[in-house]
Amino acid sequence: AERTLRNFPEWRSFPRMKRLTSGPSQFAALDDQGHLFTWGQGAYGKLGHGTEDCYLIPRRVMELESVPLQQVACGTCHTVALSTSGKVYTWGWNSSGRTGHGTQEGKQMHPRLVQRLVSKEIRHVAAGAGHTAAVATWNGPLGLSTHCNDVYTWGSGESGKLGHGNETCQLVPQRVEG
Repeated sequence: AERTLRNFPEWRSFPRMKRLTSGPSQFAALDDQGHLFTWGQGAYGKLGHGTEDCYLIPRRVMELESVPLQQVACGTCHTVALSTSGKVYTWGWNSSGRTGHGTQEGKQMHPRLVQRLVSKEIRHVAAGAGHTAAVATWNGPLGLSTHCNDVYTWGSGESGKLGHGNETCQLVPQRVEG
């Protein structure tokens, strides 16, 4: 059956965007104020609007309205965002624990703070098909001014992709030993 879109909405005033990322069927963008906009296929709640609806034009993620963001990454069925204060938020399909909230069932329909990383200074996040990663920065030994990085991964461990020496799913962020 052929599908026709009628009355396609027009985006008249696009805010100044500073970051843009995409997954296989969705986009996410941050404006210069750190507000998040998502659009595309909403399956599993991966757009963060509390529904599984598709959005044909960018829509602001109101759940994170008061949280200025610096980065966002789209996985296949989930999304991860990093606030300017270094806090990590995830939402979408929780299969294999990819959202990092300690379970691997159900859908996380709204952005939720990843508690396991609250005490860390997170500087970067990434999302894959069934896994998520974050980089934490900390000062070197004895208060030296050198910066050290730790990598945390969680979700599907298939083919050893989490870097923990096994193929086990990690339901919460785990530090990669190097």
